[in-house]
Amino acid sequence: MKFAFIGFGNLGKAFTSALLYTGNVASDDIIVCDISPEALTAAKSENYHTYAITDINQAIIDADIVCITVKGHVFDDLAKTIDKSAFEGKLVISMMA
Repeated sequence: MKFAFIGFGNLGKAFTSALLYTGNVASDDIIVCDISPEALTAAKSENYHTYAITDINQAIIDADIVCITVKGHVFDDLAKTIDKSAFEGKLVISMMA
């Protein structure tokens, strides 16, 4: 199962760390999507080794489970850029804070 984390702030990092810590999910099975170059660099770092991209629709398409870990006010604008059909057959978990 592939996980996509939409947003890689404190919440996205915490859940990614927890999944990797269990040993049940490999870093190859985690996709991080963020617009921040710093967040993408962190996602690819030694701590995480995840696949990191800026294309939200590609992240959703490539994942089985989509975790939305952005702030609610950020999602308002972000939602306008999402191809809703990309969510077909996906488990979507909202962790918006």
